[in-house]
Amino acid sequence: MTRRLVLMLSTVALVLGLGAPVAAAAPSSVQADVRPVADLLDGGLAVRIYIKASCPEGYQVLEALAYVVQDGMTSSMRGFTIPCDGRKHNLTVEVISFDAPFTRGKAFVTSFLLVIDAAGQETISGGERRQVDLR
Repeated sequence: MTRRLVLMLSTVALVLGLGAPVAAAAPSSVQADVRPVADLLDGGLAVRIYIKASCPEGYQVLEALAYVVQDGMTSSMRGFTIPCDGRKHNLTVEVISFDAPFTRGKAFVTSFLLVIDAAGQETISGGERRQVDLR
């Protein structure tokens, strides 16, 4: 009777997955979200971009950048960094125009964030291309 009970409980445990190994949790996402407005500086020769970024704890930033495009005019790409601590960080990034000054109105801002885990085995990235109002 005892042997039959042990066999039955073992079978139930296998069916329910109680003996299965637990998979490692996937890292949370990487974000580099662009805010919907950006500020013109120095008569349009520069733009201040606002970004909310985060990366999982235990990772480090490999590459992070942002830039602006408006009516065929492009800004410099400007790097930024954040601590990878799993929290969201508000950043300002200032870029300069390579061409004519930027003007009030619509523009596109692109952000990109690439991180690597501490063991150097896995990279994950995030970013956004968003239309913003230059003001």
